[in-house]
Amino acid sequence: MTALLIGAAEADAPQQVMVQAMFNENARELGCPRLIVLDGKEAQIEIKREIAVPDREQPLDTGIVLTIRPFLEEDGVRFSGNCRVRTEVVCKPERERDLQAVAFQTREAFFTGTAGSGEVIHVNFDGIKMSLKFTVMVQPPVRD
Repeated sequence: MTALLIGAAEADAPQQVMVQAMFNENARELGCPRLIVLDGKEAQIEIKREIAVPDREQPLDTGIVLTIRPFLEEDGVRFSGNCRVRTEVVCKPERERDLQAVAFQTREAFFTGTAGSGEVIHVNFDGIKMSLKFTVMVQPPVRD
């Protein structure tokens, strides 16, 4: 699997939120990414794996795409985002010797909510369990 991170926070940037996500399907872990995001900025992470498709030169990607935008507030983190999960589905042809088949299932959820720093939020959609934990990152004061 490969992970691609877009819009992540820089190490010395103020007002950051660490987002820890966990994705499970039928008690199987699909991914567990962490990213640091600037307050009010959108970040996206992709965790993917290529699957060969019969009679096609280019493989198709399966995996998770998580897009999230946190906003720091006095009592925690307000957030919005979406998640797309594409998985390969077991496909067994009736006549195995002259037929190859690959099937995919794509599920997507859009969400918004609030959480305290360190609180875990759970979202379930069509067999996928997504857990999100938001941690406000405290930056030390800059000394001259």
